[in-house]
Amino acid sequence: MFVLYAAELAALASKFGVKLYAFADDNQDLHVHCDISDIISSVNALEECITAIGQWMPANGLKLNAEKTELMWAGTRYSVANLLCDHDLSLTLGADIVKATDVIRVPDVLFTSDLALEKQVTSVSAKCCDV
Repeated sequence: MFVLYAAELAALASKFGVKLYAFADDNQDLHVHCDISDIISSVNALEECITAIGQWMPANGLKLNAEKTELMWAGTRYSVANLLCDHDLSLTLGADIVKATDVIRVPDVLFTSDLALEKQVTSVSAKCCDV
């Protein structure tokens, strides 16, 4: 049954130019690719997409977990730093504000905004040393 839900959500997200990635039994990741000049329209598209998903979910017996919602802008260290200095690129989802973070975990892999692997390697190495 989850595959049917995920297919509808992917179609809903695509209406806003957003890609949805699902893992096993969970919709995990919304992704939008944009140029720096299109960043504000991308923020608006993400907000509209998440709002539409938030309306779709209760109608289908599901719940959007706003507490677990994270936002990360990815690019070179220089471009992300400049982007975040020049703009407030948080998402407004109803009464909730989702601020950008430097690191997210998708499912067990640490992604950083510059897409470097240092934090992931450090995390895996630490787990190996604990054994």
